[in-house]
Amino acid sequence: ISTTGNGVCETYTNTSNPNVLKTTGFVYYAADMYKKTLDTYSLALAKPSYQSSTYRLKNVKYTADRANDGNRNVEGFLQPYFAHTMDGPDSEPYPWWQVDMEEEYVITGIFILNRRNWAFRLHDIQVRVGNVKLSKKWDNEIFEENSLCGENVGGGIGDAVVKKFICLPCPLHGRYVSVQIIKFCDDCPENEANVLQLAEVDVYGYKHIP
Repeated sequence: ISTTGNGVCETYTNTSNPNVLKTTGFVYYAADMYKKTLDTYSLALAKPSYQSSTYRLKNVKYTADRANDGNRNVEGFLQPYFAHTMDGPDSEPYPWWQVDMEEEYVITGIFILNRRNWAFRLHDIQVRVGNVKLSKKWDNEIFEENSLCGENVGGGIGDAVVKKFICLPCPLHGRYVSVQIIKFCDDCPENEANVLQLAEVDVYGYKHIP
């Protein structure tokens, strides 16, 4: 890949800039940072996180921070549980979760661990990176303010499976990482309600230097 100099990356070709390897070194740098950062230390660990709503069962609150606490529990009824938005009549059309890393990072990838059982609820999601913080406005709207790292169309993310989103062709920079369901599931047992359940969200990258 090569860079245009204004933060926009494009796939490298000989016709776009035949001297890019000699003048920038960006091709080697970007590839190396993917290898060095993915599946290492999560930048999201213990950082402030938020979600569109919080499910409660008896005395347990399935709060947003349970998705970035470092615990990889995938069982809904076992401590320390996981992040879970409201379900049933109180669910939102486009439930979301977001972590604030408190400063800008260059993000190479986001790995999401799905729960065991009811795994079909993690469907039609978009994962975004940027500097816009989500608010209640987006409970009923699709959030498109930050850059798209990746998406999963339809269901198919299995029980206790880690879904890996790699930000390609270039890493993205930003303070916030979000996950949002953007449509009702066409082939799920629940096709009239969206519930976002996240066992763990790991964010990988490195410190952004302006």
